[in-house]
Amino acid sequence: MPYRRLVLVGAAVLLTSCSTPPGDAESDRQADTLATAISYPRQDSAMNLARAALSVWKGHGGLAVLEAREIPVPDRNPTKTFAHLVIRVHRPAVEPVMFAPRKEELNACYAMDFNYYGIVDKPTRTSCPGTATPITPPPTRGTSIPQGGEDAIRKALAALPPTPTEAQVRDAVAREMPEPRVDSETKLADHVPPVTALVKGEDIGVSMREGASCLIASRKSGKVYVGYLSRVQAMPGELGCSAEVALGR
Repeated sequence: MPYRRLVLVGAAVLLTSCSTPPGDAESDRQADTLATAISYPRQDSAMNLARAALSVWKGHGGLAVLEAREIPVPDRNPTKTFAHLVIRVHRPAVEPVMFAPRKEELNACYAMDFNYYGIVDKPTRTSCPGTATPITPPPTRGTSIPQGGEDAIRKALAALPPTPTEAQVRDAVAREMPEPRVDSETKLADHVPPVTALVKGEDIGVSMREGASCLIASRKSGKVYVGYLSRVQAMPGELGCSAEVALGR
């Protein structure tokens, strides 16, 4: 009899250890949606993926990133996994309303692997680590064209000599640029995107890219033009964003 009881206890422990980690259809959908959302724009590190996840989820509450681990890819093969995340989706208990049953509190953890192209397969439920501390990625500086950037470029191009070098064009535009925007939350000043320049004879083309936006400018036959391409025009495979495109406008 003691032997039989021991076998039954052992079987119960084995079944418990092999049980499915917490989660339900709703948390599965949330994890899938989040993994897809942070796959593009493409991220280049596990910490940037963690930062993107918290940014996408911001305002909803209940998300924690518990692990953000880099996986070395010596041959830089874009199809190989380079980052591993573990997230926790927390949903508080909901008391019954009318005839609806009570919803119990949920803490569901998901493992996610990413390669250069985004999420690999799908997030999978995993056991939540008992002592993990949620990760708070350090703030980073954004990139933006300062307010008044169009006027600054117009002034810089108008003041340049007839046949400047491309370095002179870049330096002139940089000097005229207003102070960069300061993020109200991080208190960090944005990076000003680099200036690309092209000079052909007395004609000058300039471009600056901010995310999906592209500011172009040109001086041709002494006349200065400054404006933004549409987002479709600025996409790779369309016109793109370059000083050569600016000269062609």
